[in-house]
Amino acid sequence: MAQILFFLQDKQPVVIAGKPDDRERGGCETKTPPNIWTLDICQSCNCYIAPNKVSLWLAKRPDRSVTVLVENQNTLDSAKLSWKKSATTLNWPQKKVPIYSGASYRIKVWNRTFEFEQEILLHQIPAEYKTIEAKAKMLIEKLKVKSEKLLKKF
Repeated sequence: MAQILFFLQDKQPVVIAGKPDDRERGGCETKTPPNIWTLDICQSCNCYIAPNKVSLWLAKRPDRSVTVLVENQNTLDSAKLSWKKSATTLNWPQKKVPIYSGASYRIKVWNRTFEFEQEILLHQIPAEYKTIEAKAKMLIEKLKVKSEKLLKKF
């Protein structure tokens, strides 16, 4: 479930105190990540094969570099990274925020004109699933991923 931390009323930001924040919100579109194992941070549940090969992807980013905060919701390990505007993906900060299967992570992306936040749950696909077909079957059966989503990715 997405956790976007701002309030809307009739599609206008609600100002509780201070001046309104006019940064663009969002970042999710129906585009497909560059490959199946790139984590689409618009999706609240993602799978990976090897923690050291995980990278982040966001369909709609601004035309400027952004700052990214990655935080493990259980251990509170966190890392602040710079995501250059020219980079399609951003490597996961494995040394500062190790990935644990079944753990929940908060991803926040922002700059002066843009803000996006999402909580994601990560699951490692066990090594016993060696072929693409076996991995797809595991995703469908165990994680209840809809086959239409897999077709877009494979």
